[in-house]
Amino acid sequence: MSIDIAFLWHFHQPFYYDLEEEIFHLPWVRLHALRSYYALGEYLENNPTVKMNFNFTPSLIESIERYREGRYDYLFILNRKSVSELSREEKLYIIKNSFFGYYPTTIKPYKRYRELYVKKVEREFSDRALIQGFSNQDIIDLIVLSNIAWFSEYSKENDGYLKYLIKKSRNFSEYEKESLLEKELQILNRLLSLYKTLQDKGQIEITVTPYAHPIVPLISDNYSAKISLPDHPLPSYRFSYPQDIEIHIKRAIGIYYDAFGRFPSGMWPSEGAVGHFILPHFWENGIKWIATDSEILGMTKDIFLSYDEDGVTNNPELLYKPYILKQGIPRLFIVFRDHALSDLFGFVYPGMDEEEAIEDFDFKLRKIEEKLEKIGKRDYLITIILDGENPWEYYEKAKCDRFFQSLISYLSTHKTIKSTKISDFLSKQIELDFLPHLFTGSWIGHNLRTWIGDKEKNLAWEYLHRVRKDLEGENVSSSAFRSLLYAEGSDWFWWYGEGHESPEEDKLDYLFRKHLKNAYTLSQRKYPPFLDEPVIKIKSKNIPKSQFTPVINGVEDSPLEWSLAGVYKISKGAMSDLNVRYPFRALFYGNDTLNLYIRLDLENDCCNNIEVILNDKIYNYNLDLNTGDTPFAYKDIFEVGIPLEDNIEKEAKIRFVFKKEEKEFSFPPDYYITIPIK
Repeated sequence: MSIDIAFLWHFHQPFYYDLEEEIFHLPWVRLHALRSYYALGEYLENNPTVKMNFNFTPSLIESIERYREGRYDYLFILNRKSVSELSREEKLYIIKNSFFGYYPTTIKPYKRYRELYVKKVEREFSDRALIQGFSNQDIIDLIVLSNIAWFSEYSKENDGYLKYLIKKSRNFSEYEKESLLEKELQILNRLLSLYKTLQDKGQIEITVTPYAHPIVPLISDNYSAKISLPDHPLPSYRFSYPQDIEIHIKRAIGIYYDAFGRFPSGMWPSEGAVGHFILPHFWENGIKWIATDSEILGMTKDIFLSYDEDGVTNNPELLYKPYILKQGIPRLFIVFRDHALSDLFGFVYPGMDEEEAIEDFDFKLRKIEEKLEKIGKRDYLITIILDGENPWEYYEKAKCDRFFQSLISYLSTHKTIKSTKISDFLSKQIELDFLPHLFTGSWIGHNLRTWIGDKEKNLAWEYLHRVRKDLEGENVSSSAFRSLLYAEGSDWFWWYGEGHESPEEDKLDYLFRKHLKNAYTLSQRKYPPFLDEPVIKIKSKNIPKSQFTPVINGVEDSPLEWSLAGVYKISKGAMSDLNVRYPFRALFYGNDTLNLYIRLDLENDCCNNIEVILNDKIYNYNLDLNTGDTPFAYKDIFEVGIPLEDNIEKEAKIRFVFKKEEKEFSFPPDYYITIPIK
């Protein structure tokens, strides 16, 4: 018996690039390249005995190439300008968009960056207050630190210039800022060649997804969502363009070949979304294997794949082997990721130190070995597939670099399990099973709900349908049609409607509609007016509209009761389960002439005591005993009124401490929110 383990790290950014304006509207390609993409390749280069698999989406490859051609994101363009030459609006843009990332690992480690963050939070209730609070030196320091924060720990420990800047910590010069930004471009220029070198040495296998990272079953037929969601409302118009899947796959193969000098053997369908009716698109284009989630295997075989109390599969004989999805020649192989093991790296190990995490992983692998030894002798493949970019900033205790180093060291010295490339394993004489069909779903809940099935998502599909219908006969190689393909990507639908939230939702909504507009304007056609209408209809506002007086009874008496309040909502991103689990979902606040009113939509069983610190004065509220320093109520929601003191005029500082037994959670951490008083 032999056991191989295949890690596949998925690198993915959508098309933030605007073909008409020739600019990136968001900086995520650049930032993730600094922290994640390049560092993982460097560590593997230094450990040549470990083999791994990587997935580069064509949208990411094209984006990296555009940076190499000198086409940048708007924030980077402003960062390169001399601060003295920036307009007021440009300075505001930099201030508002230089605090990306998870606070404990991205901002908190740098004292000066933390000071600037506090200043921003305290003044963000008005543009005037914000711009007055930041001097030119503040902005230079902000640019330098917000960029340093996204470099990997490997780079910060081994690059002399980065070490110098970190030690200096503040009062940076324009020259130092420019030199730092140039270093970012050097990394982007070397990134693809690093992975090509690792591939050519035989250490890694690189796979690809369809071009714009579309949800393949939904592009082929968005009513296929009914297979796993029979009762969910679907769009009024049926979107069914299987010919677009052919275009996405063929373009992906061409871009891959140009970047890496060979044709791909494997393909990771976007979000692991598959279905039997889409499979011919893969094997007819020379793809030899695909991968998806273990829950899809369970649904396909109509078997509940369960896990024991330690999170180890009870069905290793089913899960840890490849399957054939087509008899005869050509054959299409499929491997299924271990859902539970993969999620450990994305959602559990970020909260552990590296030794504890590796020990836990080792314990699970040893238990898997014990189970497999009881089954019989054959070759087994454990497949772990996950996002290769988003988890790392949440590794607060271990630091992502230390964890990845520990993982590579562990794999390189393991005596009985060896790391492998998926194609290498499939090339062996291995025992295979034939699957007569494949269930339609994704690696999220074995369905397609994340991208369809509520009001906003369905409206976005209707926008896409109307534009796609208008473009019948458009030259598929034109920039106009490419803009349509961009809009077919999964990410726009991910952020719409239920499931995920982002402070950048308005920008993402704009960019989805901008790609659809470009499908007209780039072929000298006038776009239809409905594309000016945002898909996201309601946006929360941070600032109270006017004075109001709610009833303090612990329930929302009507939707109008808190409609005039300022709102702070907790954003849930792509890796939302990684984030600190906030005790509340939303904070509402406002006042009348006598009281400041606060509403907290608390998570279930989040706390039994809440401290509200208002201008350094502490107010205590015990939820179990129903006692408090001022009138409050907690039933469906927490509501409290706190008398306004005479010295509070236009603004107040506020902070919360949530307590449960011995645990405390402060919001915000290390600073206050400054709120306006109407």
